Amino acid sequence: MGDWDVAVECAGPTSANVTVWLEHGIGTHASSSTWDHVFVQTAEFAQVCRYDRPGAGMSAQSASYGPNIYLSRVNALMRVVGAQKQLIVVGHSFGGYPTRILAQTWPERVREVILVDSISEVLGLRAATNAAHWADVPVGRNR
Repeated sequence: MGDWDVAVECAGPTSANVTVWLEHGIGTHASSSTWDHVFVQTAEFAQVCRYDRPGAGMSAQSASYGPNIYLSRVNALMRVVGAQKQLIVVGHSFGGYPTRILAQTWPERVREVILVDSISEVLGLRAATNAAHWADVPVGRNR
């Protein structure tokens, strides 16, 4: 998927009519492991997927990317793992931004949005992360 070499994991019944897509936050220790307990419990009744965005967790660093590249790469990643159903997208902290982007871009696919201690749009990207653009937000090992 372009220059994205990301770690992704899915579990749970693929026969479920939704996929729960988990978006982690940012920071020195940011990774999909944020979702360990949620992932295991959700996999009991639904397909659930989590991944490490580039530069976080087990994923390699990539070139900077903004919302458009993110959407393209996540869409390709979802195809690869078979997450082509209705989505319940869950975002923690900074993960709330990509969660909202998915919901706004794919309203026909995103059935529900769950924000967990998410960064507010009112607060803004610069105030929340000290970055002028999404492509400049430090994640994982590049903080």
